[in-house]
Amino acid sequence: WGKNMGRGDLKSSSSDRENHDARKPEKVLGLPTGPNGGTMKVQRISCGSHHTSMLLEDGSVYAIGIASDEAVPILDPVELIPAGMLEFPLRQFEAHHDRTTIVDNQGHVYQVHLWKDELLREYAYFTPPYVNALLDAGESIQSIHRGWRHTIIVTKAG
Repeated sequence: WGKNMGRGDLKSSSSDRENHDARKPEKVLGLPTGPNGGTMKVQRISCGSHHTSMLLEDGSVYAIGIASDEAVPILDPVELIPAGMLEFPLRQFEAHHDRTTIVDNQGHVYQVHLWKDELLREYAYFTPPYVNALLDAGESIQSIHRGWRHTIIVTKAG
């Protein structure tokens, strides 16, 4: 997937490589084991410009792609949000430019980056500061859409 993103492409520096799309699909390896011993089922998947997020059947969120803190590919899935944090069903699960937005059925908003640094991953998900101002104004957040330099927040008056 993506430009020069196959596992075989990582053997040489980017300046030594011809710029090309991945020549063949890459299997995502390393998702956690499900209750029946097989790989846990992916319930939702969303691709941003730099990463792909996966919502698993236990409610955890994993991602692969280019890290936000260092432009290195992470090809083995890493956990961004542990199981038990989100209230289902979700209103939104959407990857954007550099992060994924999740709005749960209670209107809680979580945004999460894919970090290379493992310490940063422990604090990867957060609620954006504007959420409280909207909630204090009686708004209910339905969805959030992010581009490179802009954000649109869809609300419903409470």
